Amino acid sequence: MCKQASPRLLPASRKAPPASGRVEIQVRDRIYDITDFVKRHPGGSVIAYYANQDATDAYVAFHQRSPRADKILKSLPSRPADKPMEKSERAQQMLADYRKLRSDLVAEGWFKPDLAHVAFRIVEIISMFVVSFVLLKAGTWWSVLLSMFIGGLAGGRSGWIQHEGGHHSLTGIIPVDKAIQTIFISFGLITYGWKWNHMHNKHHATPQKEDHDLDVDTLPFVAFYKDALERGRRAAMTPTWWIRYQHLTFLPLTSVLNVFFWHFYLHPKEYILRKGRRDPVTLLFVILRYVAHFYSCPSDWSILMCLSTFYMTMFVSGVYLFGNFSLNHTHLPTTRADEHKNWVEYGIDYTINVDPNPFVNWWMGYLNCQVEHHLFPSMPQYRQPQLVPRIRQFCEDHGLTYQSLDYITAVKATLGNLKNVAEYAVEREMDGSKKAK
Repeated sequence: MCKQASPRLLPASRKAPPASGRVEIQVRDRIYDITDFVKRHPGGSVIAYYANQDATDAYVAFHQRSPRADKILKSLPSRPADKPMEKSERAQQMLADYRKLRSDLVAEGWFKPDLAHVAFRIVEIISMFVVSFVLLKAGTWWSVLLSMFIGGLAGGRSGWIQHEGGHHSLTGIIPVDKAIQTIFISFGLITYGWKWNHMHNKHHATPQKEDHDLDVDTLPFVAFYKDALERGRRAAMTPTWWIRYQHLTFLPLTSVLNVFFWHFYLHPKEYILRKGRRDPVTLLFVILRYVAHFYSCPSDWSILMCLSTFYMTMFVSGVYLFGNFSLNHTHLPTTRADEHKNWVEYGIDYTINVDPNPFVNWWMGYLNCQVEHHLFPSMPQYRQPQLVPRIRQFCEDHGLTYQSLDYITAVKATLGNLKNVAEYAVEREMDGSKKAK
């Protein structure tokens, strides 16, 4: 598996007095100086997203099952928290109630994994891949089409299960969950678990935050919000002729471009080329996927035909994944890069559910309960549909809006938002042309 370099542990007795220029976070009742630790943080720069803020809930959510994280935290220079970093009394009460709710849920067993459920999902994906390879071997036009569809779904569903592995919410045993993630993300999606986690944790830390959440920091491929065209990173290299049709190209073209960008460049430069991040296990399962596909192709096929069917299968996976993950937040408002929200506000105000039912739960890999998932990312996701009533009540008690749409309405909202941004891009270019004259 991918091995992360162990950070140097600092003496537990070392203190960090308040001083300008320091980067600090609050975790529970202590203030920790992370000025020197940011670059050594095993999870990357995401720790700096909560600089000089209360990071208690983010820390607990990301590290619930990691004694090693607690050991590292205790080794950092720290001092007692004289006063909370969260200044709003309303927010302090909301966070206190959230922490009590979380403690109650832990005591009630909501975070306890179900190994039978995990086994079923693993067997389901393996069975889908086997069926797709058998159909491919048959070589008829209808069996090949069905093979690419089923194989594409298997790849997409590999994405759902590797995602849970990255959150350590499958078995609750971190090395086992990481192993499951590595196998399914590399074989199913030809990508790298460490890189996925590195990107995805930034989304969880600050969903819908400009220049922070990589799920919406997507230029030049797609613009999910209007201000991305004004102040987003890479805005200058984003052509209007591309954005103006993004609501039409998002599923059949843009989602696939992203998948292939990850496949051919972003991820292999880490697991093959980057010193300290090279991962031979990931490379092995990537190769095995190619071998399994080529072995299943009829013997009279050309290499071009074999590659074409492979990448059409990946096309289905890309449309399936991007078409579903985008429903849960991309059409919501964003926060500016210099704005700060707390963990509960991020989870409730900047994510939206797709109404749960047995089919939608299965189709979306339980990520339709996005509010619950963002509040409790290490909770097994299959439990979250049953948690919806309690989170609705929590929102009502604190004057928050619990957001949820049916599947079709969520699709319309996502594509409608892309269309609105596209129209804005065209108007913006026309206004610029008029001013130039």
